[in-house]
Amino acid sequence: AEIVPSLEMLAPVVAIRGNIDTAAWAHDYPEAHTFEVADRRLHVVHDLKTLAIDPHAERVAVVVAGHSHRPLHRVQHGVHY
Repeated sequence: AEIVPSLEMLAPVVAIRGNIDTAAWAHDYPEAHTFEVADRRLHVVHDLKTLAIDPHAERVAVVVAGHSHRPLHRVQHGVHY
């Protein structure tokens, strides 16, 4: 709970909650978030299985997920995962 405010003192932070983030502090964080960096749309979601948008249709360039804790990079329909 205290790591995000500490990071925010250094730079802007995009944070979402994961599947075990069930405490009261986690309710302030969304399950997913889309934002822009340097004219690129990024979408952050904990688990790709819960991806609720069509990244290609939403013009998302990169989808970032971390549920599996396994490095992976693939490109599908022009979207980097």
